[in-house]
Amino acid sequence: MASNRISPELSVVILAAGIGSRFGGNKQLAPVGPKGEAFLDYTISGCQEAGIDRVVLVVRSDIQAAVASHVAKFHQDAGQFSYVCQDTFGPPRQKPWGTAHAVLAAKDAVPGPFIVANADDYYSPQAFRMLREILDVGFEDQGGLLGFALENTLPAEGAVTRGLCEVYDGYLTGIVETKGIQHTPSGIVSGSGEKLDPETLVSLNFWGFPRGFMASLENFWEAFYVLNEGDPDKECLLPDAVAAMIAVKDFEFRVRPCDLKWVGVTYQDDLAAAREVFGQDELS
Repeated sequence: MASNRISPELSVVILAAGIGSRFGGNKQLAPVGPKGEAFLDYTISGCQEAGIDRVVLVVRSDIQAAVASHVAKFHQDAGQFSYVCQDTFGPPRQKPWGTAHAVLAAKDAVPGPFIVANADDYYSPQAFRMLREILDVGFEDQGGLLGFALENTLPAEGAVTRGLCEVYDGYLTGIVETKGIQHTPSGIVSGSGEKLDPETLVSLNFWGFPRGFMASLENFWEAFYVLNEGDPDKECLLPDAVAAMIAVKDFEFRVRPCDLKWVGVTYQDDLAAAREVFGQDELS
């Protein structure tokens, strides 16, 4: 039987360095499974079931030991995982520099193409396989994005930020990071009051990137820092970096629509719904 393992150079970069200001603590390790599993445990399990074994966790230095101890409890091969600290990469700042900077912090631990996933969202083995299929083609200038229907990514209550995707002929042509999206009696609206189509494809920060993306991301970060080094709140965001690269045609991104439903945590109130999903499941 043929192995489903792919190039050992394919990595999964899990972003676990956020400060969880809306959640009110380190949601990276919030227990959602029956044995205390966190979202990142299911993400690690999902990527491994999809044939991807190289795992890189981007954390903060103050939580690295706690994350490593937790992961070792649930994964026999945890000793082979890599850890990088976003807060020790580049200029120090109290607030993290953003998701693009977090990904760049992992550059020395990522030898080839890679998938990016949030530590506080659930991505199934199917989701990883869908992105893997795009990267398996091996085009140096092509990445991928899993596109979720907006209505499948919202909590019952509370507002969230989503990257609204513009797609033409199966490829991403633009992405707009939009804040304050929530259910209202009149439908789904953004923070500015704009009514949004429930079927709009959105990003949950689940990307597949080719080998050369890190070099372009480094250039984007350097330009960002020159313009924003004095601003304590400005963030270098991954959707902005992707949009900039699309604009100059450095890379193109295939969008794979999916009907998967979001399971994740933004607020403490989201934990109950997540625990209902995972309550009867155990890691394989």
